[in-house]
Amino acid sequence: MPKPSLKDAILDAGLKVMFRTGYHGTSVRDVTTAAGAPQGSFTNHFRSKEAFASEVLDRYFEITKGLVAEALEDASLTPRARLKRYLDIITGRLEADGYGRGCLIGDLSLEAGGSSEMLRTRALPKSLPNGACPSLPASARRREAARSIPNSSPRSLPISCSRPGRARSCA
Repeated sequence: MPKPSLKDAILDAGLKVMFRTGYHGTSVRDVTTAAGAPQGSFTNHFRSKEAFASEVLDRYFEITKGLVAEALEDASLTPRARLKRYLDIITGRLEADGYGRGCLIGDLSLEAGGSSEMLRTRALPKSLPNGACPSLPASARRREAARSIPNSSPRSLPISCSRPGRARSCA
């Protein structure tokens, strides 16, 4: 009987470890230790740390898309209320983590983009659809959100900064 796959456990652990220590600060050993998996399981599922980070990024993006859908697809709310709900959800998640992390898409784009063509081309397109990445500049988030919300324009949508000490409108 074959052993059960540890791929999901490794990806889940990798997501948490990369949030805490970043791409360059994360080792295969850190990830496998956090997952309770032997290092051989990592190399069995991922051909490189770069390929692994790409799958972690996909997993994070799916989570983020779910948050965006939860907030922006509620047709019972006005476009402004939907966007405010999205920002409240994101701010709540940041606050729950003590503002110790931001957006993994933005973080990986900045940290590994200069050294990894694969991650640069993988992360940057993910940061644009529907304003899904809260680390985008406010004007870009507003433009992208307006494109995704029917009957709205960039000027009609409030964008709040979600970092501590910057609780002001970013209009």
